[in-house]
Amino acid sequence: MAEIALELALVESAPASETVAEIADGHCLVDGGIIHDALTLLPLFPTLIIKLGEKGVCVASMEPTPNAKPNIRHIPPLKPTFIANSNGAGDSLVGAVLAMLHQKQALFIHKSRIDLTPCDMYSVVQRAQRAAVLSLESPCAISNKLTPKILDED
Repeated sequence: MAEIALELALVESAPASETVAEIADGHCLVDGGIIHDALTLLPLFPTLIIKLGEKGVCVASMEPTPNAKPNIRHIPPLKPTFIANSNGAGDSLVGAVLAMLHQKQALFIHKSRIDLTPCDMYSVVQRAQRAAVLSLESPCAISNKLTPKILDED
């Protein structure tokens, strides 16, 4: 567990490296090198949200410019009061992210693509984690307390 905590700390403070491969080689998580795999996709998808279960979420992004450096941010998980069910927590998180992006699309659409700053994406994922916590605390896979109002509150 200490190895995972150290790895997440490294990801959170990832320096701007010369290449995607350098970052990937230095930030492979214990569970299958998921950061390495994700970073290889950045040229195709400028922003990736990587669910890490109980370890939180990593957001990886890269500007669509020739010499852009990857940006990796670890977002620690919100802690539920109790866990009744782990089925549906990740689905709730993804659904909440998509719902917020859809609600705010007028703010983020630029030249036919969603244009979020790392700070914007951090905020979206932080709020989406509330949806995951509600589902973790529910006996159902998706909590019946999950409403659009939950996502709007800061």
